[in-house]
Amino acid sequence: MTLIEIYKLTDKSNCGECGLASCMAFAQAVATGAKDAHGCTRLRPQDADMITGQTAGAQAGQGFAASIEALRDKVRRTDLRAAAPGLGAVYKEGTGLSVNILCKEFVVDDNGAVTSELHVNNWIQWLMLTYASTPDPKKPEGRWVPFEELAGGRTTAGYFRKRFEEPLRVIADEHTDVLFELLGLFGGRHVDGYDADYAVELRPLPNVPMLVLYWRAEEDFPSKLTVMFDPAAASYLGPELITGMGRGLVEMLQKIIPRHEQGVLKIQYL
Repeated sequence: MTLIEIYKLTDKSNCGECGLASCMAFAQAVATGAKDAHGCTRLRPQDADMITGQTAGAQAGQGFAASIEALRDKVRRTDLRAAAPGLGAVYKEGTGLSVNILCKEFVVDDNGAVTSELHVNNWIQWLMLTYASTPDPKKPEGRWVPFEELAGGRTTAGYFRKRFEEPLRVIADEHTDVLFELLGLFGGRHVDGYDADYAVELRPLPNVPMLVLYWRAEEDFPSKLTVMFDPAAASYLGPELITGMGRGLVEMLQKIIPRHEQGVLKIQYL
């Protein structure tokens, strides 16, 4: 589909919930493969599906590939050895920058190649290359704020809730014990001082911690799940990439929870 064909399907309100300034900018991003059509909360689901089906070809692949190559070039111009301490990572001679993600090692070498014993898809590459090339790494401040209080987060808060918080709440409702056992397996730790039934700090990246707060449903009150971040997160990842990181976590949990429930050794919740 062309840029104009995609634009005609939007409501042309320029609401900004997708993270871009206008519906035209969103249509252009979708046409080039830089954004998912489902990122527009006002687009009819059937239209988003149709757009995705008609743009998921060479244009999308080329657009994403170009973005990743630009990030690789940025990494090549970054002194990864000098950057490692500020990123909470380790530089290994002959290997590259070693970063712990949910208790698994991912490595970015000096040429921008990303490797791991796990599958490395485009989103993981984008996440790792962006993190590794952060120009001014900041230490976490040790306090929590909601997504909308992060720099740039207010305009995309609706998308964040739809793509990350709400799907994670559904998982928590349906698989409460298993979910928090798995978060423990991924390095999550219980945090005191909250009235939530579960309060878990998780570190998808060393300097990008998140706090998951979950309240079970009670009588006439529905369940509730909120994800909060250290303010420093915004200095590493933009709102869109933070949402993508969250969505990746949700998709991973959706895949592994059924197998975990079928007999995988349970890990004690920390």
